[in-house]
Amino acid sequence: MKLVVFLLVVMLLLGGLVGKLAGQDPGYVLIAFREMSIETSLWFAIAALAVALVALRLVYLLLLRTLGSRRLLGRWFRARSSRTAEERTAQGMLMLAEDEWSEAKRLFSASAKDAPVPLVNHLAAARAAHELGQAAERDQFLDAAEADRPGAAFAVLLARAEMQVEAGNWEGALASLLELKSRSPRHGKVQRLLADTYLALEDWAGLAALLPGLRKSRSLPPARIDALHEQVLIARLDGLGAAPDQIDLREALWKKTPKALRGVAAVVQAYVNCAVRQGNADAAEAVVRTAAKRAPSEALMLLYSIIPAERLERQLQTVDAWQSEQPNSAAAKLAMGRLRLRQEDWERARESFEASLKLEPTPLVYAELGRLCCALGDVDRGSEYLKVGLPGLPELPLPRRSEEAPSLAEVVASAAPGASSDGEAADEDPQANESDAAPAPSETKAAGS
Repeated sequence: MKLVVFLLVVMLLLGGLVGKLAGQDPGYVLIAFREMSIETSLWFAIAALAVALVALRLVYLLLLRTLGSRRLLGRWFRARSSRTAEERTAQGMLMLAEDEWSEAKRLFSASAKDAPVPLVNHLAAARAAHELGQAAERDQFLDAAEADRPGAAFAVLLARAEMQVEAGNWEGALASLLELKSRSPRHGKVQRLLADTYLALEDWAGLAALLPGLRKSRSLPPARIDALHEQVLIARLDGLGAAPDQIDLREALWKKTPKALRGVAAVVQAYVNCAVRQGNADAAEAVVRTAAKRAPSEALMLLYSIIPAERLERQLQTVDAWQSEQPNSAAAKLAMGRLRLRQEDWERARESFEASLKLEPTPLVYAELGRLCCALGDVDRGSEYLKVGLPGLPELPLPRRSEEAPSLAEVVASAAPGASSDGEAADEDPQANESDAAPAPSETKAAGS
């Protein structure tokens, strides 16, 4: 209040002073421009100038307020759009969680422009389009996400690769993953997806090169890595031929094989198949014998018994040692029977098969014993065995049949379920009264029940 009074007093004094001066000498001002001129007193010109300055100041303040109001209005509209986008994004996340892919895609796409982080909306819309099987739209959303934030190019490319893997687009996924691997060689998710891609493409060389990195980074559980390594070894061994360089490659692969996998029956089987195919059965015999010594198993025993190695006596000694260590092992006795067949000791082979059958009546020993009985002329008993044991027997030597005896093919045909016999069964089985003969399949089932 005091300031207002002070200002009024100052203005009155100035007004009085100006009035006194104007009365003494009004002054003279002439403004001329081309043909136009303005004449006025000095004090009127000063007053007009002051009024003009005040008017300009008022116009300036009015413009500031108007523009400020427009900015405020713009901020209000932007805030309202942002709130709407946030609500649509939240609703889209709910639709995404409920697998409402079409609605989720619509909401994310509509709110991406005004969303606080458009990258999130583009990625979510891409996921929805992917779930709908719309690959073209998915790629458009991913491109928009990368364009919106170039610094997120790695994350966007990783999302693209993951969706390509899920869609089974293995070639596209491989290209994306190799680019990601070049940027980040030890990235765990990239390595996992790359392993799945190599496996689907059966790119065993690529998967083999990836395995050391998987073990070092521990991107997968050790058991899963071992399973992949097992598949790689089996596939690569199965793909080798008989050329000399392929033989060297087989040995190189086996030397690099971890000891834990050298005892896995499937891996050893692949090595045996490869070595026998390349004409090196003795190497196969040594590998199986070593594996069985480290971790004896029925699968390895049976595999060992069909390797056509040159030193049959060593195989017989090895299996005989297994029988001594495991007297109740049906697999060891079956293996011995097979080796006796290779030795052409038919009776001892039959004794081994019958001993195995008594311990564990498996279809395999039924089949082995059945075909041997048929080859020896004991067709009735052999056909009963074959009914249980067929199909699938390895090729092994058998005694030559007499002219009167039916062929094995005829016996197999008659042993098939539903086949009728061409003649009456024999009145008495020549083996039926022997105390040490193996029981027929029907007798084994009756005893078991």
